[in-house]
Amino acid sequence: MQENEDKYNDFLHYDIPYGSPLRAHHLFAVVLYTDFSDLCFAFGRSFRKIKWNESFAAVKERNAKFYFLSRYLREAVQYYGSDGVEEKGPFFTGMKCVMNMPSFALALNGPTSTSKQKAVATRFAGDGGMVIVLDNQRGNSDYERFWDCSWLSAFTEEDERLWFGSIYKVEVASVIIIASALNYRRSMDAFWKFDAILSGQRNMNEIEVSTRDVDIVRAAMASALGEPFAANPNCDAYALDNFFAFTRHKTHVVLDLYQLNQMKDRRLTDFVMHNIKKQEAHDITYDDTNILKPLIFRLFPNLQQITIETSSGDIFA
Repeated sequence: MQENEDKYNDFLHYDIPYGSPLRAHHLFAVVLYTDFSDLCFAFGRSFRKIKWNESFAAVKERNAKFYFLSRYLREAVQYYGSDGVEEKGPFFTGMKCVMNMPSFALALNGPTSTSKQKAVATRFAGDGGMVIVLDNQRGNSDYERFWDCSWLSAFTEEDERLWFGSIYKVEVASVIIIASALNYRRSMDAFWKFDAILSGQRNMNEIEVSTRDVDIVRAAMASALGEPFAANPNCDAYALDNFFAFTRHKTHVVLDLYQLNQMKDRRLTDFVMHNIKKQEAHDITYDDTNILKPLIFRLFPNLQQITIETSSGDIFA
């Protein structure tokens, strides 16, 4: 019985019995990542293509050279790290260039360093970069684990938090462009709510939708579809480019009908879904209730999978 319980609690299947203590090799992995910049850079590169035409097999081959570092670092974060109950955001990460965000409910699958200090991320970004603001206070992002490196790193002033091996998704709360000092909090807030609807986020009954959110998403959708739209002060070219990247990047939509049915304001949901209503088998109607709108296939041309979760716990993909 105990063996079965251990397997059930070992949710990542790393053969770590439930309740096992943190081991020295986990701490060594964190120190290697935080204190040795060249190693950290090479390790991070092994999670992505170096060239656009590099094969997935080649990326895996490069990453395999860091097998033990990858394994122990992920174990440290996912088994022994903190979550949103223990520490809330925001968290800041600096990028040395300006780039688009392909997702607003973000899965941090590769190792991602953030800081609790905005100044640290701003200094790293430099004059030509940007600061991404992440948060873990809405949806189910508070379940996502991270490792507080501040007490172990040789660079304590960085106040670093490490994310690695996403299970849930964190919120992109804002993007700040250093050169222009523009803060995209309003557009990112609206885009996150729309992405949360399409990503199976929990606690959707707590999400408040404003008219501004609806107007931002409506303008961004029209732009992505090549349709005319009214100018919106919260949707400049950079904001629209982010939403366009999002529509091209998203290949999997998750619709949790129970969660969506709990939303008080469904104006964002109405863009992609007909009326949502709880129905038993004996009272299913033959109209468009609980049916996707065709627009979703135009908006996300690279969509490969749609997963629908029901209040009974059934999952259809």
